[in-house]
Amino acid sequence: MLPYKFLGPHCGVLVARPELLETITPDKLLPATNAVPERFEFGTLPYELLAGVTAAVEVLASLDTGAPDAASSRRERLVASYAALHEHEASLAARLGEGLAALPRVTVWSRAERRTPTVLMTFDGIAAEDVTRRLAEDRVLAPSGNFYALEASRRLGLGDEGGLRVGLAPYTDQGDVERLLGGLRAALA
Repeated sequence: MLPYKFLGPHCGVLVARPELLETITPDKLLPATNAVPERFEFGTLPYELLAGVTAAVEVLASLDTGAPDAASSRRERLVASYAALHEHEASLAARLGEGLAALPRVTVWSRAERRTPTVLMTFDGIAAEDVTRRLAEDRVLAPSGNFYALEASRRLGLGDEGGLRVGLAPYTDQGDVERLLGGLRAALA
């Protein structure tokens, strides 16, 4: 699990049933314990990162203001927040999809309606990196590249350059989507 995928810090987290972990023997230093889960922890833990993971989970659990009260379990609050988040992102993704479909020279290469709300696009006659620069003028962060998926980019015929990527997040609102669409209209004009 990668906490940065849910607003947390960049660190790795291993989640597994303890009985499964008992069957795995990693290389480790002799003074390190064989007890699970500690047998997989090398050296001093990154406590500041772990605190950030906990904080990210708490932020996510608090997103739905109509969620169960604080007496509810964190899991119950997360379930309610994720349901609200899905509804929020689906609404934004629908508007983004409508707006992109109305733009000339745009090819969308992703299936955000069935997966995470991230869209990869290319533009006939204009490099994605040029669109990235134009969007930055409107304070829209939309990077371009192959995003470490060089083989997939080449297989899709996008070359090493890839495309322009935009993603929706819990803090994205309709105004952000409209600013993106306006910037795209200006870049393609």
